[in-house]
Amino acid sequence: MPTRYDGAGWTLTNATETWDTAIRIKSLGGIKRTREVYDDTPLAEVDIAEKVFATIVEVDSIEIEFFADPDAPAPFTNAPSTWVMTAPAKTGQTNGATATFTGALIEEDQGGKAHGSRSMSRAVLMPDGKTGPTFAAGS
Repeated sequence: MPTRYDGAGWTLTNATETWDTAIRIKSLGGIKRTREVYDDTPLAEVDIAEKVFATIVEVDSIEIEFFADPDAPAPFTNAPSTWVMTAPAKTGQTNGATATFTGALIEEDQGGKAHGSRSMSRAVLMPDGKTGPTFAAGS
């Protein structure tokens, strides 16, 4: 059974990473993709810069903020594994939409500690670009 992280109605699952199943995510960043854009302006141009859009797409890292648990730090390994982000199901659906990709957690910050306040931790998940992200509609 995959480990499940739950927050804001979304879930983040990974079948190979071990992380305490009681982890409660406060926020889960979205998947940001950018396409490489090159300046293709002829040297004789005087008014408008011209662009050419490359086929290369870069996927940025995804930030995860969760309630700190010193007994369950984020799984910090250099081995990429498969992650699945699942949206809540829409009305009339059984399953929510998913985004699937391979990647690894590349940063962990166990957060500051203050007497009488709740501790927050932060981790950064980096897709490796080798598999996905692929998107599937809910059903």
